[in-house]
Amino acid sequence: MNKKQKSRILLTKFPYVDTHCHFDSILEESKISLDNKSYEEAKVELNFPEGFEGMLTIGCEPETFMKVRSLLDLETNDIRAAFGVHPHDAKLYTTEIESQLIEFAQLEKVVGFGEIGLDYHYLNSTKEVQQEVFIKQLKIGVSMEKPLIIHTREAEEDTYRIMKEHVPQDYPIHLHCFTSTKTFLQKMLDHFTNLYVGFTGVITFRGKKSNPIREAVKMVPLDKILSETDGPYMSPVPWRGKISHPGRIPWIIKKIAELKEVEEKQAFAQIRLNAKTLYKF
Repeated sequence: MNKKQKSRILLTKFPYVDTHCHFDSILEESKISLDNKSYEEAKVELNFPEGFEGMLTIGCEPETFMKVRSLLDLETNDIRAAFGVHPHDAKLYTTEIESQLIEFAQLEKVVGFGEIGLDYHYLNSTKEVQQEVFIKQLKIGVSMEKPLIIHTREAEEDTYRIMKEHVPQDYPIHLHCFTSTKTFLQKMLDHFTNLYVGFTGVITFRGKKSNPIREAVKMVPLDKILSETDGPYMSPVPWRGKISHPGRIPWIIKKIAELKEVEEKQAFAQIRLNAKTLYKF
C-alpha cells in the first residue's frame, strides 16, 4: 500500500449523518441504479465508512421531485428528505408545484423545507422573481412547521432582510453550505436564535478562497454546526474532484474538530446531536 492510498483510509466508529445531499444525483453520477441494485449494495459500492446513520436528501428542482420522493419508499430508515424550489428555478414556480410541495411536506420522512433562497451569481431567474418565490416558500415552510433550508449566494443583504421580515426569530433554520461573509454570518447568528450552519468539503480545500470559510467554522458555536456534503459536489480532500456522497462526512467533521480545537469524538457527538435536534433523526 503506497502513501497516497494510506492517506485515504479513515476508520471511525463515531456516528455521523449528512444533513444535505442530492442522493438521486449521486447515484446518477456514480452510475448506480436502484432498479437492479439494493440500497445496501449501493452504500457498499460507494464505500461509506462505518458509523453512517443517515442522510437528508434534497429535491430542489421540480423535474427531480419524483426521483427524490421515490427514495423515501426504500426499505431503510437511513433516508430523510426535504423539498423546495431552488432560486435558480424560481422562474418555474407555479401553483401546481406549490401544491406538490405542500403535499410532500406532510410526509413523515420529509423533515425540512428547502433548499430555498436567493442566488445572484448566475441569475438563472431574475432577482425580482427569486425574491417573490423565496417569500412564498418561507411562508409555506413556516406554516408547515418544517425547518427552513436556506441557500444564499451573493445575496446577503436581501436574504437577511427578507428572512428577518418573514421568519420568526426563534424559528429553526439550516443555513446551508455556508460560503458567505463573516459579517453576514454574525448578523444571522445574532438575530436567529435557532440557526444552524452547514459546512461542506470546502473547508478542507487548500487555498485562499477557502480560508474565510474555515474562519467561519471558528465563529460558529459547535452546538450550531451541521455536517453536510452537498454531494455530488465539493468532495473533501483527499477526495477532491471525485463524486461526493454521505460517506465523505467523516473527513469534514475531522476538519471541523481541528478548526474548533476539540477532540474528534466530541465533534462527532455534538454534530450528530445537532442534526437530531434540528431534524429529529
